[in-house]
Amino acid sequence: MKLNRIALSLTAMAAMALASCQPGQYWDEVSNPDTVYAFEKSQVTLSYVPSDEIPSTYTVQVSRSAAGPAETLEVEFETKSPLLSGPETVTFEDGALTADYVMNIEDGIQIGSKHSATITLIQPDPTEGKTEVVIPEDNESFAFVIGMDYTWKNVAVANMISTFAGNKTPVQVQVQQAAEYDSTKKLLRFISPYYIMDPDYSDEGYNIQFVLDAANNEPIGLSPAWQYTGESEDGDYFFLGMVDSYGSYFVLEDGVYTLYGLMAAAASPNGGSLSPAYYEKITFELNWNN
Repeated sequence: MKLNRIALSLTAMAAMALASCQPGQYWDEVSNPDTVYAFEKSQVTLSYVPSDEIPSTYTVQVSRSAAGPAETLEVEFETKSPLLSGPETVTFEDGALTADYVMNIEDGIQIGSKHSATITLIQPDPTEGKTEVVIPEDNESFAFVIGMDYTWKNVAVANMISTFAGNKTPVQVQVQQAAEYDSTKKLLRFISPYYIMDPDYSDEGYNIQFVLDAANNEPIGLSPAWQYTGESEDGDYFFLGMVDSYGSYFVLEDGVYTLYGLMAAAASPNGGSLSPAYYEKITFELNWNN
């Protein structure tokens, strides 16, 4: 069935090509279009570790569809971070198709923090006699995120079972430790645990962080309190957390850790309003590296 769909798709594309572009002809284009202004990409995330040198600026490239005289375009810069700033305009030089918008990044980004900004192009009014061209909204704004993470090192493997994921036998999940964390505690993370346990409903790359006492490896809790698991279904995105009023606990008995928490649903993987949906029980043993 899959091969048939592919063949049909290729046939349809060939038919469209013949109908739209005959020998000696060109693709239909908008006649006398207005100039379009857009970011060449819609987002970027920069992540550094303490040993890295964080840049003092970041340059975002803006494009216009037609070269012309020098031109200045208004820009809206939005951020809640005191460490990020940007000018209110971007200028195209005479004859240039691209322009550089330079953001400023101040010193002071701390380990474990993220700072974000959104840059939006203020599109000029349509030129008289020109045809207005609608561009994708994603290209009218640019999302910028910069942060500093811990230096993570492989320290153990967890043999894990999750009632939410539904695996009946333990699976092996890599565990890493943050090198620069509080010396009296261990900040650890499971690497993509729900993807490993439940790949049909989870995306890779979503880790779960937790804290143990450094002296005896006794469990302390999750950090942060709610974390996206990568699990989603029917528009619900599931976050793992612990709430005392729901009977949550995190204990170590006879070498086995048990985390009894909640799965809360949100409308976005970025969080927002969380609605408790399921109980979650995770059990695991840690096999530490020598």
